[in-house]
Amino acid sequence: MAMHPHFSLFARGRRHSDVGLAERLSATEDAVLVLRNDEIESASHAVRHLFGFEPELCVQRTLSELFGVEAYAKLDELQTAAETAGGHLATIRGMQLPGDSQPIWADVTIADLRDDPAVRRTVITIHDARDRVEAEQRIRQIEHHDPLTQTANAAMFDVLLERAMSKGVPVGLVVVGTPGLIDANASHGTEFGDAVLIEVACRLASVLRSGDHVSRVSNARFAMIVNHLDDADPARDLAEVTDRLMMVLDTPFAIGGSSARVHTTLRSSHCGPAESAESFIERVLNQVPAPVGARN
Repeated sequence: MAMHPHFSLFARGRRHSDVGLAERLSATEDAVLVLRNDEIESASHAVRHLFGFEPELCVQRTLSELFGVEAYAKLDELQTAAETAGGHLATIRGMQLPGDSQPIWADVTIADLRDDPAVRRTVITIHDARDRVEAEQRIRQIEHHDPLTQTANAAMFDVLLERAMSKGVPVGLVVVGTPGLIDANASHGTEFGDAVLIEVACRLASVLRSGDHVSRVSNARFAMIVNHLDDADPARDLAEVTDRLMMVLDTPFAIGGSSARVHTTLRSSHCGPAESAESFIERVLNQVPAPVGARN
């Protein structure tokens, strides 16, 4: 019997005998659970591939026993949505369910057919969506991150800063420039320069606190968003961060057998009350940059 990638034959109005239901459970490559009175009555063979346990072990168990309380709560909401829709299908795309060794990304569809005299069950279809979700995540990574340093890019920086400032609490901004990169490229080549940028990103990340973000906002400039500053003295709190940045940046870059000091600069401030993100960025960029290290 041919395998069907989607078990979609439970739409309202269809009529299936128990024999027909069993046949479809054996034919589908999706994991399908059939519930009666909140307990699993039967399961398709695909649950073995997707979750790593035998279909027979699902029988007479509840969804919370099978997937845990957190996943059950989401499934219960989905079942309520299907019931509210009068028996039509309700679907969650990209839901995480506990798997055999790691969480499984799946598209979950519930058909509440308890009032259908030919079925009188709830049917849950779980379609393996790991490949699609991973592809979507890779696309988002490309869209939101700098391909060289793997930090957030300029577009993502704007989103992160707006989000941080919308909370109405002090937010710090540190802009790190690498004007010495031109000399480094001239002396050691562009590969060395690229390696310097990667190393700068790593050094900035080493100073990050929980909730902070580093972005590469232009070819030779990084920006760090510093969250959770001390309300009583945000300037002092931010100064502690910039002091640590000075220390990690004021070290020669030893890459591929070459070693050089690369001139870097710092600008920093915390946002004022009701200040816009645009004016905050402009104010920081208009500062006279503080040099870090020595010029070549």
